[in-house]
Amino acid sequence: PSILPAEAPPPRKVEKPPSPPSYLGLLLSTSEATLCNELSLPPVAYLSAKASLISAAVKAGAVAPEERNRICRLEVGVTEEQGERVYKFVAASGWLGGNAD
Repeated sequence: PSILPAEAPPPRKVEKPPSPPSYLGLLLSTSEATLCNELSLPPVAYLSAKASLISAAVKAGAVAPEERNRICRLEVGVTEEQGERVYKFVAASGWLGGNAD
């Protein structure tokens, strides 16, 4: 005698989580959102790069070009151009405490 289940349960409906821009975009200012759109940069990558650049500036007093390239390319995974634009934006916004070069 084989043991078979009486009936398979119906498939569960899987709800898709919201895409990152729909909720992470709420954490960005209008100018930050514009920058992300111009660079085709997901908000999470921008926020990660911003946090890493600010942290590096606090620790070292300034962020050398080689260091910001390393942070942006290796830690965050954005292109050199995207990283440079994010750095310039963060520096121009005053978040580096006047330590921008």
